[in-house]
Amino acid sequence: DKNNLVIAIQVENEAGSLGAARDYSIRGNQAYSSIVPSELTKMIESLDKPCYLSDFYASSGKKKGETWEKTFGFYASDIFMSYHLAKYINNVAEAAKRIMGLPTYMNVWTSDNGCKIPGLSYPSGGATKHALEIYKRFCPNIDMISPDVYAYSLDTFVEQALPYAREDNAFFIPESYPSIGQYPIIFKMIKEHNLSGIHSFGIDTVLDENGNLKESALCYKQAVDILNSSKELLEENIGTDDYIAIYQMYNEPFKVYELGGYILKVMFFNQNDPYIAHVDAKHRGPKLREKKPIGFVFKCKGEESFLITGQGFLVRFTKKTTVEEVTDSMLLDDAHNKNAFHQFLSVEEGKYIDGRFIASRQRNGDEIDYGVWTDDDTGVTKIRF
Repeated sequence: DKNNLVIAIQVENEAGSLGAARDYSIRGNQAYSSIVPSELTKMIESLDKPCYLSDFYASSGKKKGETWEKTFGFYASDIFMSYHLAKYINNVAEAAKRIMGLPTYMNVWTSDNGCKIPGLSYPSGGATKHALEIYKRFCPNIDMISPDVYAYSLDTFVEQALPYAREDNAFFIPESYPSIGQYPIIFKMIKEHNLSGIHSFGIDTVLDENGNLKESALCYKQAVDILNSSKELLEENIGTDDYIAIYQMYNEPFKVYELGGYILKVMFFNQNDPYIAHVDAKHRGPKLREKKPIGFVFKCKGEESFLITGQGFLVRFTKKTTVEEVTDSMLLDDAHNKNAFHQFLSVEEGKYIDGRFIASRQRNGDEIDYGVWTDDDTGVTKIRF
């Protein structure tokens, strides 16, 4: 790799035993019937926070010097396989790093699937939430342990993904659906849990037999375009209070946020008359209402300005001064269906590259009186007060 095109190595793919809970060979049975290594029970007892592993250990009476089944009960096979697989994978990753010192990660088929039985509904011995502490302790040469998440509902997504959003593990999703259905959740995860990246499995399925983008995949492409436009800004601001994520989970007509001394009323086109915004001729029409509202608003450092990326919404800004002034501003905005109380110095479309905004088009007139709208092809929009 003389051109340094490879930036990380996936050492294993969904490690574990699927179709059997553990190794039932002669040597496997002998190991399973042996005493649990003291280094594992001592590690569990040293944990400062409760977890699934410590719960299994406690529910069996915190027994020491016993077999795997007596020590961990129902999930003994899963824990047994995890301990030995973690050590093996660590050796593989260590050997790889001696050749090329790249970051390593492994993806995980999570345990929150089907009937949740190890070896039946997920690979037994993988780095699931049951055994995450084992992999973190006995597999230190893996830099990221990353869940594969195929879920559309917020509850299921959270159940599968959030155990991996922790201080000692960069939060990354290496497999997911190439679908817009996940993206409101993804934008929420980026803001609330510092999700660092997401890849889609079977990306070729978004193309037809002629290699053209399918109509059904257009929404997915729009989401990817927005994330690409936001990439540098996210890298600068992730983990801070200097930005907000915009997403619509329950068809609400608007949301209200606070950022940089301003109150932001975000209005979603799919639940409002699209003419609440005066957009340019290129973006005018019913398609404005069809796009899933997703995006970001970033506060510029050292100036009274904001940067917006996204689609399917507009933002009305009210400076948070006094209760009286804010009340007047809000009432005027609602009465006149526009940002009536505040005017902008400028509203420009462009790109954010190498730490600076580069303008390509300036908005004027009605295009800015009714709030600041954004679309997937407008890139980054900068508002100066």
